[in-house]
Amino acid sequence: MAAGCADPQMPVCLTARAPSTAAGADEALRPARREQVVAAGVLGREALLELQDRPRVRRPRHTATLRNRPDGANRIRISWLEDNSLEWRPGTVKDIRWRLESHLLPQIGERRLSTFDIPLVTSVKTSLLKESRRIAERLDAGVVERDARNMPLRPLCNESINKCVALLSRILDDAVERGYLRDNPARRVRRLRHRVPRRPILEPHEVLAMLDAADRLDRRRAGVTDKALEVAELRQRGMTYPEIAKHLSISLSTAHYRYTRVEQADPVPFFRAWVRVLCAAGLRIDEACRARRCDVDLIAGCLRVGHAKTDAGVRPVQLTPDTLDDIERYLGRTGDRPASGPLLPTRNGTHYDRSGAAKSIIKPLVDETDVVLAERVQPALRDGVTAHALRKTFFSFLHEAGAPPKWVADQGGHADPSTSLRIYTESLRDRDRGHHGAAVDALLHGAHERTSPRHRRSSGESANVCGHDTVGPEERV
Repeated sequence: MAAGCADPQMPVCLTARAPSTAAGADEALRPARREQVVAAGVLGREALLELQDRPRVRRPRHTATLRNRPDGANRIRISWLEDNSLEWRPGTVKDIRWRLESHLLPQIGERRLSTFDIPLVTSVKTSLLKESRRIAERLDAGVVERDARNMPLRPLCNESINKCVALLSRILDDAVERGYLRDNPARRVRRLRHRVPRRPILEPHEVLAMLDAADRLDRRRAGVTDKALEVAELRQRGMTYPEIAKHLSISLSTAHYRYTRVEQADPVPFFRAWVRVLCAAGLRIDEACRARRCDVDLIAGCLRVGHAKTDAGVRPVQLTPDTLDDIERYLGRTGDRPASGPLLPTRNGTHYDRSGAAKSIIKPLVDETDVVLAERVQPALRDGVTAHALRKTFFSFLHEAGAPPKWVADQGGHADPSTSLRIYTESLRDRDRGHHGAAVDALLHGAHERTSPRHRRSSGESANVCGHDTVGPEERV
């Protein structure tokens, strides 16, 4: 029998030459499986079982294409972060890493990009919302959960969840540009509703109360007790030492001693300087934390901001005369510190960060201001007083003083004057409320006078004097 001919009763797969490559083996095994019925009829059951037990050789498809293609969202996330982090500021990179590692990646995991669709992105948003509600309920119950770094977990607001979805959308946009996806499903996912917080604007008497509260905190920082401050406040009200001793149920010598402690104490105006740079200079909290002593120009009367979140934020801020005096006094009391050091340092001499300043500076100031206002029988500060609220108060005061909006934008470090104009509109509403209220009172008083009997008699007499006929119809006849 010729080598090229096969026995008609033998299957072709058994007489074919074994291929030398994996692709040839796969092509040879395919006709063998098509001839399994023939093999079962000719060779019997044992040959069929042996044929079925052969390992199937599979050739990977599109090997060269998949070698450069990421396996999941985690790899495209790493590539996207490496490509874009060079043009971002360190604070932006830190915030994006926190959103990715703490919120997005635990929900996404190692999913392949091809599995991303609208239901998946919606489930990520819903999971973040449920987790936030769960943490909030635990906090209401008095249970504080902590993460791997032993930091307390805080619930995300709707705006923060929307930012996480927006970050995922930016990553998927990059995947679409690289050809890994045909469409970005995150763009068509509905965002959560959120309320934009409206920061309160402090009134002038509230700012004065905050300055007095800052002086109290500075005295406590210098070691002056609250009891000594109480004696000093009673002396400022005009009370004598015997009256103070009787009022506080202390001896006369104790009243003299406590007041002497307050007079001899010369505290560093640290908290007062914080109020000045935030509320009377309009610095952002990050700008105030990163300000240096050499940034203050006492001759030009300005503070040069060298570190800001935008290019427009790098600016000289003109200081008011009172602010310049307080800053000059603060620099004179701390003259032993290096010129390149932080302007408002921590107790260790380092720069504050945003959270540290909010916890150690802003919160004590707000709490002590409420105490000062309560002693003066005035309402407490409204909720939401933050460093940004003090910054908006500075803009409001500038507009109250009649400063041009463009100059206010330059002082605040805004590239677009529309931001200052929006604050200007808010300040106009607050500034004109007294004028409108007086107009309403004048309108009511005028209506009351017009309806009074004396006003009607006077109006009739004035009409007769003017030549109008006041005779009734029966008298004319």
